Amino acid sequence: MRARQVLLAAAPVACALLAFAPAAQAGELPKYSALASGHVSTVPTTKTPASIGAREKVPGLFPVRQKFTSEVPASARHITIVTDQKHADAVREGSGSDNDAEVGACMSEQQQSGRGGGGGDDDDVEAHEWTMGQMREVNLWPKSKDNEQGGVSAVHSEKIVETEGQVSLESLDAWVDPVTLGARLIGRASLPLTLVGSAVGGVKVYAARDERALSTRFVQFVVVRPATASTARTGTMMAIRQDGANAHGNGCGHLRMTLVVGSTNDDSALVIAPVEISSTVVPTPPPDAAPKAALDDDDTSAKKAKPGMKKKRRLPPRSVPSPAGATTEDEGTTMTLLVERESRTRDMQIHLSVSQTAREKEPLLAVSFGWAGRESVTRTTEPALPTPRE
Repeated sequence: MRARQVLLAAAPVACALLAFAPAAQAGELPKYSALASGHVSTVPTTKTPASIGAREKVPGLFPVRQKFTSEVPASARHITIVTDQKHADAVREGSGSDNDAEVGACMSEQQQSGRGGGGGDDDDVEAHEWTMGQMREVNLWPKSKDNEQGGVSAVHSEKIVETEGQVSLESLDAWVDPVTLGARLIGRASLPLTLVGSAVGGVKVYAARDERALSTRFVQFVVVRPATASTARTGTMMAIRQDGANAHGNGCGHLRMTLVVGSTNDDSALVIAPVEISSTVVPTPPPDAAPKAALDDDDTSAKKAKPGMKKKRRLPPRSVPSPAGATTEDEGTTMTLLVERESRTRDMQIHLSVSQTAREKEPLLAVSFGWAGRESVTRTTEPALPTPRE
């Protein structure tokens, strides 16, 4: 897909609460005790395996090795872990970056920023948490004298699953060996989600209680966009918590933000979610249409033109056949036309918070929506439906 990022139109910035999110009204939000309860898997505290056999595999994880050229040194050759077979095949052939569509699964191989390995500080309630910033794939490098941190590493995957109207966040952790491509399961976890807000562009906000040992409590907020090529065009979702911890969902269909529940303090975060407001195909004349002539803007020169002199004409834009998309079928030769699509996008801001005063029996949740920037228009060129060639 070829894109031309051009700011063609703008609308005034508006930060008011969006009226199209009735589920996010304060009086309709579920209470903390009414949220579904579950867990998100945590960073393993067990000793890292020295190696993993090539025959060991974990369903749902696909470690693949890209085809590197001879110019790439051995120390720079990494493996990539993804969660989809088609995506794995694309990475193996070297075309994984051409996939514009978002995927439902997110991956990480790091703890929260600033946390040390091997379990972290027990006084830190988030010492064993995976980082909230995740991507559609992660890379691992073999251990060497130039890379002492390489070798077998733990990776984390999470995905939104909807079954019979029930939505949950399913997470999976595994050890992966970048030398053998072997994988060993660490554990799985499930977090049932409760819808707490929705807005235009298919944006939905879910929440759940995640209660751990030693009275550690979290509210896991999950912001979801439809995993389609159109939402992939709008950009990456990002978030920042009030303590500075940040998150991103690069190529993922969702973004998770963890807020700590405390009896004497509150926690909040701001999520920026680019959304597509509308998408239309720019009309173009058919390839066999006779172009309508248009006089040059210089009317004076046109009037003074000598008899018999051809007047300058300006031709309208036309759809151009794509030679790469031409195919031959039993019914005849077909060709793919390129069409221009115009998409209106705008950044949405979603404010999430959990608070509790001494007079309140349980924490209070709040979700609000607003605009974070001006509207813009992006034009992309993409294949149209195949049509018979005359």
